[in-house]
Amino acid sequence: MFEVISKNKIKFEDLKKTILNKCLEFLGQLGCAKAGIMIIKPNIIKVNTKYVNDVRASLTLIEKINNEKVIIKTTKIS
Repeated sequence: MFEVISKNKIKFEDLKKTILNKCLEFLGQLGCAKAGIMIIKPNIIKVNTKYVNDVRASLTLIEKINNEKVIIKTTKIS
């Protein structure tokens, strides 16, 4: 689970697109395929357990979504 902190509300589609693009940029196509990233809800990502830390790292690299400054904070891992 994660939390998006921003001044304005972020649309789920924009959030999803940004997360997938940043993971692709950070992990590459092969890494993303192996991680099996699935964004289930606006605050839940399903990922292969071997790639949890890699995906968390790529989330921390997200600074803006549609020119809106954001902070993405991991709140729970299970």
